[in-house]
Amino acid sequence: MNINATQKAAPLILVVDDDKFMRIQLRRAMEQAGYQVVEASDGEQALAAYTRLHLDIILLDALMPVMDGFTCCSQLQKLPGGDRTPVLMITALEDQESVDQAFEAGATDYITKPIHWAVLRQRVRYLLAASQAAEELRQREEFLRRIIKSSPDCIKVLDLEGRLLYMSAGGQSLLEIDDLSSVMNSQWVDFWQETYNQAARSAVETAKAGGSGKFQGYCPTAKGTPKWWEVVVTPLLDAKGKPEKLLSVSRDITERKQAEEALQETNQRVINIFESITDAFFALDKQWQFTYLNRQAEQILQRTRAELLGKNIWDELPEAVGSKFYQEYHWAVSEQVSVEFEEFYQPLGTWFAVHAYPSPDGLSVYFQDITERKRAQEALQESEARFRRLFESNIIGIMFANLSGNITMANNAFLQMVGYTQEELHAGQVRWDEMTPAEYRHLDEQAIAEFQQWGVCNSFEKEYVCKNGSRIPVVVGGALLEGTQNLAICFVLDISERKQAEEELQRQNLRSQLFADVTLKIRQSLQLEEILQTTVTEVQKLLQADRVLVYRVWSDGTGSAVTEAVVPGWPIILGQHFPAEVFPEECQHLYRQGRNRVIDNVDDAEVPSCLVEFLHQWGVKAKLVVPILLKEELWGLLIAHQCSSPRQWSSYEIELLRQLADQIGIALAQSQLLEEETRQRQELARSNAELQQFASIASHDLQEPLRKIQAFGNRLKATWGETLNPQGLDYLERMQNAAQRMQNLIDDLLVLSRITTRVQAFVPVNLTQVAQEVLSDLEVRSQQTGGCVAVSELPTIDGDPVQMRQLLQNLISNALKFYREGEPPVVKIYSQILDRERKPVEAGAVAELCQIIVEDNGIGFDEKYLDRIFNVFQRLHSRSEYEGTGMGLAICRKITERHSGSITAKSTPEHGAKFIVTLPIKQRRGENAE
Repeated sequence: MNINATQKAAPLILVVDDDKFMRIQLRRAMEQAGYQVVEASDGEQALAAYTRLHLDIILLDALMPVMDGFTCCSQLQKLPGGDRTPVLMITALEDQESVDQAFEAGATDYITKPIHWAVLRQRVRYLLAASQAAEELRQREEFLRRIIKSSPDCIKVLDLEGRLLYMSAGGQSLLEIDDLSSVMNSQWVDFWQETYNQAARSAVETAKAGGSGKFQGYCPTAKGTPKWWEVVVTPLLDAKGKPEKLLSVSRDITERKQAEEALQETNQRVINIFESITDAFFALDKQWQFTYLNRQAEQILQRTRAELLGKNIWDELPEAVGSKFYQEYHWAVSEQVSVEFEEFYQPLGTWFAVHAYPSPDGLSVYFQDITERKRAQEALQESEARFRRLFESNIIGIMFANLSGNITMANNAFLQMVGYTQEELHAGQVRWDEMTPAEYRHLDEQAIAEFQQWGVCNSFEKEYVCKNGSRIPVVVGGALLEGTQNLAICFVLDISERKQAEEELQRQNLRSQLFADVTLKIRQSLQLEEILQTTVTEVQKLLQADRVLVYRVWSDGTGSAVTEAVVPGWPIILGQHFPAEVFPEECQHLYRQGRNRVIDNVDDAEVPSCLVEFLHQWGVKAKLVVPILLKEELWGLLIAHQCSSPRQWSSYEIELLRQLADQIGIALAQSQLLEEETRQRQELARSNAELQQFASIASHDLQEPLRKIQAFGNRLKATWGETLNPQGLDYLERMQNAAQRMQNLIDDLLVLSRITTRVQAFVPVNLTQVAQEVLSDLEVRSQQTGGCVAVSELPTIDGDPVQMRQLLQNLISNALKFYREGEPPVVKIYSQILDRERKPVEAGAVAELCQIIVEDNGIGFDEKYLDRIFNVFQRLHSRSEYEGTGMGLAICRKITERHSGSITAKSTPEHGAKFIVTLPIKQRRGENAE
């Protein structure tokens, strides 16, 4: 890949690995993340690439031929900039010695195989960001060193005790010090004469406390040259923000001091006058140069006299050129008239009120900082505008009222809440005290007391009586208007919807909690009698009903109460059997449709008189009936009776009983499923026993005559083989081959049967170790075919170790068997970790599944036969082409299904095949799937 460093739009990454397949994977992962990638297959190529290209990061394999990653990393550190280029070491080694060796060689970070690509991309982003931050810090430090070196000031670094640790070259020259070592570690404050020694000490103490100490003082140089200095001492903070050292910057102001003394002597009288005035003042000559400015001007302009005197105002304040200041000053000088104006000066963020007076010698300017006044005016205008928008927007109710109850003004939002009009308000018909119910007046009195003491009142909830007599819940808060003792502005918020929502939420929470408690008790048992008894007991408590029962409808139309909870003193229905005419078919039909029966008062309800008499027999005055459906068929009824008095059943009670009846239906279905599952388990156990018996017969009774055929065939060939003619030898050879095929078939059938009959508990299985053991067993076959098998790092999962070995052995054996003529087989075994959505695991996701992929370059197959190849005795090729019984992949599918997994394949004829096994990483402990 050709990389032009001047046109690089993204970080450049060097991937170094002797495994071409791994380099391809790393390249794809980095390019998908938006990086540019170059490759090298060993350490020497990596060093050569580093000298040619400007690399941002190196992904370096630890174990490589020619030059390994540890040596390469050490060599990189010696190249220009190599110690600043991040190196991420990638290896399958996890021991502490390898980790230590990687970091000793100069690696920035370390990641092990198999690589989690999301983790790799996160590491690379972090290392690039850290490298960039370190480079920016280095450049800033270099830039700071150049600034210090070129600074005309004397820059010193002191420790917290005031001892000199460093002095800039410029400072050494200013102080005329020939031998800097003679003053190092000396007390800096001792350099100053006694008059300024205390000022120096105060500056040091201020800086140690985290502040900035400043002073001006006299201090001659080492050779006695008199010097005046302006000094600033500031703290240098450590990573925790605490002073670690002190920085002292001294500026030579000798010339400025001399000029100040001369000016002070000649202009003291004028200065005294201008210094005594409250306005800021400066004077300009005809060349627009400053000839004087007072202290107020220095403070407002944030410039000293020494900085401005003798300087052109437009050179020193270039932002004012072209502004109103520029125009008004030039107008005053050219027309010789005084000017007065207000203007904002952007560089200082300040409003000025200016009076300028021309003279033959120049211009005198008086000005004041009016920023606070301007801001107050603007804030007041903005506040008034905001309040006007709020008042007129009617988002919230607003009223102006006095503490005695009268409302002087209110917006439409408030009036709409209470049902009045603006005309009624202006007529004095709307008073807050008259709208307040008696039970809330103590809250109003408390609010008035808060107004009188603090000027504001905390918001509180109350109600207003509307014009139509209804009540509206509100939240009220307010404050006294400035300058008044009796007039307040109040904000009123309608909380009707919130109150309704709170009440409904409270009802829903209570209902949900009650329903959850009953449902939990129902679900905690699979015993039908216990479920039904729990239901009637809990419903009777919840509804406070006199009787709750479950009525079972039998297939012949008769019925009976199968469980009951009844308050003592009322008749017991449990055990009573009722004929079919008590519950006619037309009623059953309505209940099958999910209809409920609600009777609030038996005597007033439109029901047949015979039913009234029947209900009176059991003391029933009100009843609620909901159907219990099982698979859309009527199983029975859940019935609540009120016997002491009539009762109006609420929609909540009806819905609660309806949902509990649904839960009973679910419990009934689960109970049936449990019975069915128990029968299926018993049948499966019987089937497994028969299968085990068959396996025993196959392993002994079927193999015994087969072994005799093989034994006598071998004897026949050994004893009379030389006397047989070619046709006889061919017959004998065919007999022996057929016997061997029969033996192989019986062995494979035994393996298939034992997958579910001879199982082991699931334990952690290291698939990498299992794969290596399988390769050792298949070493002879691999050598015979000239094949190559590459195993990447595989995960550890819960499984049956013997069956995991059988699974990998069958897949790898097939990959070595079905190779193309003239092309040795190449087999790759690798894995991928997935989440529960079967997507590759990224940072923060939970690993649920793993995929084991066995990929070869063999003859492949047409995917239309995909379902067929995993069935028993299925072959796509004749025995003369490839040996086998056609059961290997069937065994693989059986093993994966036993482990709650799946197996599939992808292939194209003559382009190899890829078998993909998906298995859970964790199985339920102590359980063997069957």
